[in-house]
Amino acid sequence: EEEIVEDDQAPLLLDVKKINLKDFLKLESIGGGFSGTVFKIQSIKEKNICAAKIIANEFYEYMKNRKPAILLTREINNLSRINHPLIMRFIGYSPKDFYKKFRPVIVTEFITNGDLESILEKERSGIIMPFLNDTHRLIIIYGIALAMSHLHSLNIIHRDLKPGNVLLDEYLFPKIADFGFSKDLSIASPKASDTMGTPNFIAPEIFEDGIYTKACDVYAFSILVYE
Repeated sequence: EEEIVEDDQAPLLLDVKKINLKDFLKLESIGGGFSGTVFKIQSIKEKNICAAKIIANEFYEYMKNRKPAILLTREINNLSRINHPLIMRFIGYSPKDFYKKFRPVIVTEFITNGDLESILEKERSGIIMPFLNDTHRLIIIYGIALAMSHLHSLNIIHRDLKPGNVLLDEYLFPKIADFGFSKDLSIASPKASDTMGTPNFIAPEIFEDGIYTKACDVYAFSILVYE
């Protein structure tokens, strides 16, 4: 029987694939956020392009308690369990960065066409996006719904679903990304000690009781559909 853990108890890292970054070349930075910077990297042998998120030192300095370890462990564990064409594919994990410093690195597939938020912002500024017709809007919406349905079937909640965390592949199909706030409800309590997510996409009840359920992702999805 699986143990239900609270947010202040760090879960163990599962047996996930570890990679050696000496087998990759670090190329240009392609984005990032509070928790780290994302770089494009290339396999020296196969020449495949991947993405590598290097966890920022500031992330640990800002959060002095065990919270960073909990979030990072969950992100790696949850991503490694998921195999779905509309969710960013996990490739491997390295406890050291490219300079052999102890900074965790998460390697995933490289998704070519950026995030949905950037596309919506361009459209709002008056830039015509020819592909973004009503049909393709529905394709993106249904794709996100299918991905989230699969996620929930695994008892994983995302907790930060928003246009900035939806990437578009070479066919302009959506892929859910950034599992830094995700949680597996089968092994973790729905109660959170801190509010996780982006304020405009957080369900109102979260601010009252701090209890995260699959409904919180449904609320975020509704705001995303509205945008």
